[in-house]
Amino acid sequence: MMQGEGVSRRSAHHNGTRSPSPSKRRTRSQSPRHQARSPSPHRRSARSPSPTRRSARSPTRRSARSPSPTRKRATSPPRGRKGGWAPAPVRNGGVSNGIHTLEHFAKLNFNKAVKRPSIVKGNSNVEVWQHTTEPIQRSLLKHLNGNQQLSGQACTAFKAIMKYMGDFPTKKSNLHGNFVTDKIFQSAMRYEELKDEIFCQIIKQLTGNKLSVSEERGWELMWLATGIFTSSRILQPEITKFLRSARHKLAQDCLRRQHAIAQCPRQRKYPPHWVEKETIQHNFTQIFHFVFFPDDKSNASFQVSSSMTVGELCRSIIGRLGLKSTKGFGLFLIMSQKIVALHDESEFFFDALRRQIDWEEEGIKSTKSEESDMPVLAYQMYFLRKIWTDVVPGEDSQADTIFHYNQERPKFLRGYHQCQREDAVKLAALQFRAHHGNDKSELQNLPQTLSEYLPTEMLRTASVEDWKRAIVSMYNQPALTAMSKEGAKIAFLKIVYRWPTFGSSFFEAEKVIRSDNTEKVLLAINKRGVLVIEAQSKDILKTYPYNEIQGWAGSDSDDFILTVGNEKTGAMKLHFKTKMGYKMDDLLTSYSRYMKKNRPSSSTSSSL
Repeated sequence: MMQGEGVSRRSAHHNGTRSPSPSKRRTRSQSPRHQARSPSPHRRSARSPSPTRRSARSPTRRSARSPSPTRKRATSPPRGRKGGWAPAPVRNGGVSNGIHTLEHFAKLNFNKAVKRPSIVKGNSNVEVWQHTTEPIQRSLLKHLNGNQQLSGQACTAFKAIMKYMGDFPTKKSNLHGNFVTDKIFQSAMRYEELKDEIFCQIIKQLTGNKLSVSEERGWELMWLATGIFTSSRILQPEITKFLRSARHKLAQDCLRRQHAIAQCPRQRKYPPHWVEKETIQHNFTQIFHFVFFPDDKSNASFQVSSSMTVGELCRSIIGRLGLKSTKGFGLFLIMSQKIVALHDESEFFFDALRRQIDWEEEGIKSTKSEESDMPVLAYQMYFLRKIWTDVVPGEDSQADTIFHYNQERPKFLRGYHQCQREDAVKLAALQFRAHHGNDKSELQNLPQTLSEYLPTEMLRTASVEDWKRAIVSMYNQPALTAMSKEGAKIAFLKIVYRWPTFGSSFFEAEKVIRSDNTEKVLLAINKRGVLVIEAQSKDILKTYPYNEIQGWAGSDSDDFILTVGNEKTGAMKLHFKTKMGYKMDDLLTSYSRYMKKNRPSSSTSSSL
């Protein structure tokens, strides 16, 4: 139904728009021309970071724009605060009036600064806990001295911080995308010991910084850091005092973000996503990500946070759409002509994006130099029905019209179902009514548009005039003329629901009979199990229910192995050739988990 499409971004920062209230917020889709732009109904594509490169477009859709800053701008906090957010006193003085510094903490925990000639006037007198324009020669924290690898990574991170803040020369192109921020945070995501070091380095560069542009970029880094990990208990009071005493507009939001990530049972595993980075670069503190739906009408931006999980975003989407059940839906990342499900609901949303995108990028050959971060991937985020076990057409009209009709109709048009002529005529008439309602003017164009209502193979079984006559006759029947567009969609689903292949995900494959012999088949995965279907006639050759499926193995290679059997027949391995093995693997895993999770307990079954 969908092909991989690009994702880029657009920001309200470029056109001066301010964030409206939630009820009036404009959604802007993702643009291929700029980074982190506002989601928009004009379906351009969200893509990995690039301000210039256009993303790949789908033949059927215009790509998604990235999550965007139609968000609240950061505003300076009032100077007089009521409650417990009073500025903390500065120990042993400080470089800025009333702003807490690491001076006392540094005496106990920092290495002494390495004295060396400085080309910057006055830089030789800078304390180790103050802003500097010279790279450090060893880590700030003493406890890293015994580990040469971590100490070296600390120095690399500090130089990256200087580059990001403009305190050290670098190519302008390096500031696009994730290249510099990954240099800052990636090692800290892997090694717990470096998290305190990164916080100390950022606070150091914000202390006594007289360069306004540098200071602003330093606060961007503090905002990013407080949303992905926390510090040790020893350093946390120092960070809190610094943020409480700071007069910068982002200080209070950094405190809120730090509290939010501290409440999570686990911390982030990946550095900030480019959407997070470009949100704060455009002076916004609310993050939005654009999400697509199969009806092409409900597409919208949804507010996310650095600490939001995949499951929380799914529940947020379901709540806004007013669906009756949360079961069976999921987020899908479409990139590089692949559809990848974000199946772990407990995973952080931005971690899930980074994991899939980084994994895909590793397999892409590139001639880019290390100091380059031009985008090579484009993606779109879709929200779809994944598990069809509990779907009954008519029980949730909202789900039927947004998801079920628009996901089932393409499968019918591709000819995946075995369908009789009588049903085909009625389904075509229902589709016409669902699209055009009572407008009969389009009937004259029906001969040219029959492929929009019937499978291509079925069209060959009769003349164009015969099909037109039958469909028009069905369309004018009283039972159909009384239907609304939404009613026609539900009626369409009720016919397909009777078929054993309803709600299936279909995969074209070749069954390996011998090493030198294969036959084309169609594999369907649905609530019944795995169905092996004859490619031409669409006859179901065999159904393997989940209680007979012992295991499977699928990957990006062309091989998919399905092990089936029971105690009587024993195990049997079925070998298929298909490029969709990775998706079949994920879908079988999801159905199996769903069946186990929602299986009636033995006590309930016996009572029934």
